[in-house]
Amino acid sequence: MRVYVALVRPEEGGTYLYVPIKRAGYPFAGMPQFFGGGVEEGETRKQALAREVTEESRGEYVYDRGNPLVRVHHGQVGGHDLLFFWTYNFMGHHTGDLDSGEMQSIRRVFLPEQDPAYSMQEFLESLGIGPSIAFLESETYIAFTKLIATFTA
Repeated sequence: MRVYVALVRPEEGGTYLYVPIKRAGYPFAGMPQFFGGGVEEGETRKQALAREVTEESRGEYVYDRGNPLVRVHHGQVGGHDLLFFWTYNFMGHHTGDLDSGEMQSIRRVFLPEQDPAYSMQEFLESLGIGPSIAFLESETYIAFTKLIATFTA
């Protein structure tokens, strides 16, 4: 099983989404991602997410695993269950480049509330990203589309 989480922070008029961008040399390089990965033996989903958020953000963000997660999407790839969540329960505010690791940078994107016309295309444009075909066909793309609809409806 693989678990992923989006870190979101409510603000007046909408919600900020903290988006890691994959580093060159990794699958989906240059594309937006959720924090997360595989659940190791003996770990709970929340423990795995806490570990992955800290690892992938190079310690810039910490997920408070004592608080709830909200499921966004459940998919499957290669026989693996993929569970996507969002949470407000985290500490950190770094945006910009990361020195090393799988993620190149963390970007902050504002999702306007009550704007159902806001689209995944606008989200990608705000990040300056032209998506790859593989990304457009991915479970991550589907999960981001559902996440954006959740916060802009």
